Amino acid sequence: MTLKLKELKEACSERGLMKSGNKNVLQERLWGWTSEHQLQQNTNLESDGKLFVEVVEEEEEETNTPNSLAEWTRSAVDSEKLTQKRQEIHRQKRVGKKPPSTDDDTDKDNKNTSNNKNNKYLLKLTNAMKTSPSSPYASNKEVKELYDASKKADQLGEPLLAIQLLDSLLQVTPNDARIYRRLSRMHREQDNLDLARSTLHDGLRKLPKNPWLWHGLGQLELSIGRTEAGIKCYQRAITEDITFAHSYHAWGIHEFSNGQIAKAMKILKKGIEYCPTNHRLHHALGDLYRGAKLLTDAERSYRRSIEEGPSVSHSFAYSALAGVAYEQGDINEARRWLYRSIETNDGRHAQGWLALAQIEEAEGDVEKALTVCEASIIRYEKGLLEARQRYKQKGSSSRSRYNNNFPKDPTTSNGIEEGLLKSIPKYRSGDKFLGVYRHWARLEGRYGTYDNTNRVYERASSAFPFDYKISLDWARYHSKLRNVERAQSLYTEACNRASRRHHVADPYREYAAFEMDLGQYEQARNILFLGAQKLTPRRSSSDDDDDDGAGNNNNQKNCELAQLYVTWAVCEWHLQNIPRAESLFDHALQLADVGGDDEGSELRSFILYSMARLEYYERQEIHLAQHCIGLCLKGEPLPGNDNNAPVWELWAEIADYTDNPNLEEECLKEATKCRNIGGGSSSSSSALETIDMLKGSQKMKNIMRQEPWHDKLQTVRGITQQEERGGGQQNESSDVSSSSSSEFYSKIDKIIRRKQTLISYEEKRKRTLLH
Repeated sequence: MTLKLKELKEACSERGLMKSGNKNVLQERLWGWTSEHQLQQNTNLESDGKLFVEVVEEEEEETNTPNSLAEWTRSAVDSEKLTQKRQEIHRQKRVGKKPPSTDDDTDKDNKNTSNNKNNKYLLKLTNAMKTSPSSPYASNKEVKELYDASKKADQLGEPLLAIQLLDSLLQVTPNDARIYRRLSRMHREQDNLDLARSTLHDGLRKLPKNPWLWHGLGQLELSIGRTEAGIKCYQRAITEDITFAHSYHAWGIHEFSNGQIAKAMKILKKGIEYCPTNHRLHHALGDLYRGAKLLTDAERSYRRSIEEGPSVSHSFAYSALAGVAYEQGDINEARRWLYRSIETNDGRHAQGWLALAQIEEAEGDVEKALTVCEASIIRYEKGLLEARQRYKQKGSSSRSRYNNNFPKDPTTSNGIEEGLLKSIPKYRSGDKFLGVYRHWARLEGRYGTYDNTNRVYERASSAFPFDYKISLDWARYHSKLRNVERAQSLYTEACNRASRRHHVADPYREYAAFEMDLGQYEQARNILFLGAQKLTPRRSSSDDDDDDGAGNNNNQKNCELAQLYVTWAVCEWHLQNIPRAESLFDHALQLADVGGDDEGSELRSFILYSMARLEYYERQEIHLAQHCIGLCLKGEPLPGNDNNAPVWELWAEIADYTDNPNLEEECLKEATKCRNIGGGSSSSSSALETIDMLKGSQKMKNIMRQEPWHDKLQTVRGITQQEERGGGQQNESSDVSSSSSSEFYSKIDKIIRRKQTLISYEEKRKRTLLH
């Protein structure tokens, strides 16, 4: 009788031992634990004996110490020790360093094992498991069924039922770290950040030495903007298990995305020192080398990742090698690597399909890019249907193989859509093919026909009926074409989907901006009020009460709500409700992050700039307007290529209004400097200052995530540098929240300028009537 790996890990968890390692390592660890408990009665005698032996050995060493160099050379050199040391050095390069051993571990290593160790191990481990109170169930079958039921409920779009099942499962198995992590993730998806954090804290109270729980808490803290707390959690996970590669990887990726190249390299190399067989660490180090343009080192790291990783992970390394080949100028080699990444995992590597389509578009072959997207989706949908059929027919051993050639005539799309609606789970967490659907739809909208674009969006909406991003992209497409009724219905659908599961403000805000473009300000006010009503109760009351910076717990949600309040304030300004507009600007200013990420600081500067325009153009409050301008110039520059040039120009206009020519001239000079810096004509010192300013910002993160064909792709699409920096376009693979945030500033600025034009027209008309 031999125990399975899962049962061995559960036994280690119940006894407070580490669960990392393969089956042999876990058996050795449990054997040491059982042997240690049996030998407790003889520890005093053994310790006395060891003390006596150590004293004798010390005396022998003193007598055998050579008195001179000649005597030492005449003595026999122990070649066996030198050989063992050399073998240990080679073993560390191949397997990794051993964790720092404690006194107990040293004693365990010095114990002699007999030939029948496995038989004794099985007997004593079986007796120990019979006496350990792990679960009221006689076996893990019921626990596994309950856990699978919670996963099934989550896939079918019933998150509350899944949470209820996991809560009941915690009562049965309170020492299972997987349940705490999954329950915390589901609370986080429901926007219950306090419950997500408290769930992980409960798990850490029971399992304080579990590195997985510390790692999960670090991911949660980083995702909500608490960088220092997240890094401390990663460090604690590494302290509990120095061979825990996941925390090295996440910590290094975080530093790399913030532009801390040297720090990220140090972290990843330390992780590889203890975990040299972890493919994710080698892949992350390759990304770091590629970001630093060390392409040879990057290729070596990616190839090492392929050697160490399972076959499922090879597709990611192949895609990365395609990026290296593209940067080296070998486009055909890049295509070959991407073809290999697609075929490695039965066509399930969405990032490979997306990269291949982008390369073909960047090289000007739009038809092939469309064919790649179409082939990937057909293959993906067929794979989902066949996987569902295999799931229903578990007894059948036959498995269909895919054709490696691209399908040229996808005439079976209607049947596939019907199958999706009936057989495929409506919610698939983390499915990357959502990005392929969206990219295909954008390609059709940019290069294809109106009917094909609608057909692709309809197909994507059938595959992901709970995701709001597809409906929002579809609504944007029709809003650009001025199909008002169709755009309104799609915006409404996006709002309903967002309020059902995601709880984001972007659909409401963009719908209101669309109505304001049509001049329907009353309708826009109702939409914004409904969005604020849906989102405000979701915010935790403790976000404003913590003392350690927890007021910035949910930075992304706060920024989204602040953008909604700014849009609402501009709407009230157009409706001539100035007191409410000022109040909404104040609410937005309170939600905007002061000392956090770049996005929150930019939003704060934009709010102050908008308040200054309101005070000057609408109320003629010169001092208040200049006060807002001063605060704006003190913070981060405005988003866009012009930096703070519009702020200086507004101040120059105020100076002209107050008959202050000297101030007006100085402000115009500063505006010219800002435009020159944004246009790239600044001096080298200014360029260095710009790099330092970008370090750690959201712009730097976007640059670090860009693929090597990004610039060429933007050139093919005809996107100018002004539009790109101003936020007109974003990377296709980025999230909707980032792209809509970049478009937010230009839309609101356009609406405010429209109001300024109306005010200027009214003033000219009054002056004409007075004359």
